[in-house]
Amino acid sequence: MLMKYLRQVLIQDAAVIYSQHPDYSIFQHPPFNSNTFKGFSDTVTVVIERAEDEVLLQTKKLPGDVINVVHASLMKSAIHKEEMQRSNELINARISEHMLLVKDLTVATFLHGSTAKKRKAVEAFLDTPSGKLITTISYFK
Repeated sequence: MLMKYLRQVLIQDAAVIYSQHPDYSIFQHPPFNSNTFKGFSDTVTVVIERAEDEVLLQTKKLPGDVINVVHASLMKSAIHKEEMQRSNELINARISEHMLLVKDLTVATFLHGSTAKKRKAVEAFLDTPSGKLITTISYFK
């Protein structure tokens, strides 16, 4: 069933391609080099052109309100996309900042020397505005 459908699609697509590029080498081989296929390609081209003309005509007949609604919808979609992109950029920047904080904390944890030095380094890190891990943790919840 699926293979029959795919054969039909292949022949139909080939007919459209033939109307635009009859010099492609595939059209020198059967069944694409037959008069039947060439006639089918001509018919498909005419049908597609008529359908496109009909859609264009119907679109022109649409009331201005419908066109405005479609335009507004497209604008809203574009604005939403832009907002999402900016939000993603902000999130990526925050993640990068937090990754640097984790790196710094890891380095501070593995400092050579006494435990007191390590504790002071971690405390100094946590006292900095960028070192507020509570903010980091609450951000990801």
